[in-house]
Amino acid sequence: MFNNSIFKLLDLNPRSEVERKWLNTDAILKETKKTPLNAELMYTFSTQCFPCYTWHSDIFIPFRRFPLHQAILLRAPITVIDALSCTVALREKFEEGTALHLALKCSPEPSWDVVSLLLERYPQAVTEEDHHQFTALHLLFQRGAPLEVVNLLVSKCPDYALMHKNRFGATPLHLACHYKALFEVIFLLTSHLPGALKEVDKYGCMPLHLACRYRGSSEVIALLASTWPDAIKKKDKCGDTPLHLACANKAPYEVVSLLFNSWPRALEKEDKRGRTPFDWACLKDAPLDVIYFMADKWFRNKKRRHCLYLRVLACHELDEDIDVLCVHASVALNGIEKSYTVVNDALLYFIQLKMWNFVLLIISSYPNMTKTMEFQTNQMADYFSMVGKVCNLTGLWNVLLNEQEILEGVY
Repeated sequence: MFNNSIFKLLDLNPRSEVERKWLNTDAILKETKKTPLNAELMYTFSTQCFPCYTWHSDIFIPFRRFPLHQAILLRAPITVIDALSCTVALREKFEEGTALHLALKCSPEPSWDVVSLLLERYPQAVTEEDHHQFTALHLLFQRGAPLEVVNLLVSKCPDYALMHKNRFGATPLHLACHYKALFEVIFLLTSHLPGALKEVDKYGCMPLHLACRYRGSSEVIALLASTWPDAIKKKDKCGDTPLHLACANKAPYEVVSLLFNSWPRALEKEDKRGRTPFDWACLKDAPLDVIYFMADKWFRNKKRRHCLYLRVLACHELDEDIDVLCVHASVALNGIEKSYTVVNDALLYFIQLKMWNFVLLIISSYPNMTKTMEFQTNQMADYFSMVGKVCNLTGLWNVLLNEQEILEGVY
C-alpha cells in the first residue's frame, strides 16, 4: 500500500515551502481518475506537526490520515481537493476537527473556494466540534470569512449551530464581532437569529461588548445597539459597559457619542476598579474629540464640577491640547473670579470646540460675557434656547438683563 502512487505523490512536508512546490497536480488528478478507490484509503504520512493559524501555535494531526487531509495541509489547489473529497474522508474527524477545520486552521490565508467546496460536499461539518469545542462556524468568523461564504454557511446550517458556544462561551456572532467582520456579515447573522445578541460568554461579554473592545465599525456598533438596546446597559464580569470598553480602546467619536446618546447614564457607571468611561478615555489617551465630548458631558453634572476632577484630565498624555483644556476648564469650574481676558479666552475656546456645557457654565457664572460674543440678531433665539436648557432661571434672567435691547418692542 505504501508504494501506492497517490501516497508517493502526496508524502511531502507541508511545513516546507520548497516541498509544497513539488506537488504534481496533474499527476495526482490522473492517478485519482485512474484508481478513485485509493482516495478512500488512509496512509501513514511522514509528518505530524503543523502550524495552526487560529491559535498561533503548532497542532498535531495523526500520521495516518486520508489523502484529502494531506492535500489540505499541503494547500493543494481546489482541483486536487475536489478530486480527493470522498465521503469517508470528509466525515473523518481528528482532535483538531474535520477536513473543513483543517482548511480553516492550517493556512495563513484560507482558500475560500476550498472552504465553500468542503461545505457543499459535507454541510454537516459546520456543526462538528474540535477538542476546543470550536465548530467550523466559529473558525469561519475567526478567519474573516467573506459574505458569500457566510451566506452559504447560514443557508446550510441549523439555527442551533449559530447559537453553539465554544469553550470560552462564545457564539459565532461573538467571534464575528471580535474579529471585526463586515457590516453585511453582522447584519446577516443578526437578521437570521437576533437572539444571539443576548448571549453572554464566560467573561460576561455580549457581542456588543466585543465590538466595542475590538474597535468594530460605527455601523456595526449602531446595528448591535439598535437591534437589542438593553445590551448598552449590561456590564461584563469586570463591570465594564460597552461605553467603558469603547473609551478604553480609543474608539472614534462617532462610536462614543452613539453609545452615550443611547444611554447617557453610562457615563457615571463605575467598573470593578472604580473607573468610569471618562476615566478610561483619559487614561488610555482617547482621541481628542472624544476627550472634549466626554469632558463636556461629564462636567455638566454639578456633583462633578469640583476641581478634583481636573486631575482625571491630567491622566491623559500631557500634550499641549490637554494642558490648554485643563487651564480653560479651571476657569469654568473653580468659582474664583477671573479677569475679563481670561474668562473671554475660555469662553471663545469652548465655543470653538462646541463644548456647550462649558460655554453655558461660564455664562451662568459671568452673564455679562454675552456682550462680548457679537451674536447676530437671528442667532439669539438659538442662543437663548441653549442657555435655557442648561442654566437655572437665575442664570437665564441675568443673561437676559445683559441683552435687553433684544426684547425691545416685545409685548
